[in-house]
Amino acid sequence: MQKDCLNPYSVSKTAGEELCAMYYSLYGLETVSFRYFNVYGPEGEEHKGSQASPHYQFKRQAEETGVVKVFENSDQYRRDFVHVSQIVDTHIKFFDVPESGIWNVGTGTTQSFVDVARLYTTNLVEIPMPDVLRSNYQSYTCADVTKLNETLQKYTPR
Repeated sequence: MQKDCLNPYSVSKTAGEELCAMYYSLYGLETVSFRYFNVYGPEGEEHKGSQASPHYQFKRQAEETGVVKVFENSDQYRRDFVHVSQIVDTHIKFFDVPESGIWNVGTGTTQSFVDVARLYTTNLVEIPMPDVLRSNYQSYTCADVTKLNETLQKYTPR
C-alpha cells in the first residue's frame, strides 16, 4: 500500500485500487477506479459538518451571515474543485469503456479558496488555521486528467 496516504479516506481508496488490480491479475475481472478531486454540489453536504466542501461552507456562511471566513493565506491554497455533475457525466461515459484501470476525475485546473469564497461574497474575514489541520493540510491538488481525456476520446462516438 502507498506510504503517502494522509487520512483514512486515502487509505481506503488505495486499498480498493490494489484489490481491483489483484482481481484483474488473478481472474481477469475488469475494474474501474476513480480518484475524485474536491467534489462539490449544490446541496446535500449538511451531514459532512466541517468536512463539507468549501463551496458548500462558503455559500452557507454568505447566506447566513453575509461574511465568509477563510483561513489565513487561503489565496495560497489551491485545489481542483469538480462539480458532482461532472462526476456523474464521467460515470455515464465509462459505461462504454472496456478497460480496467484507475482514472483521475477532476477539472485539471485549480482555484484558490479565496477565489471560491468570492463566488459567494466579497466580504471575507481571515481566521487562523486550527492547529489540528496544520500538519496534514494539503495546500495544492490538481488532477492530471490526461489519461481520462485520452480514454474518453477513444470511446466517445464521433
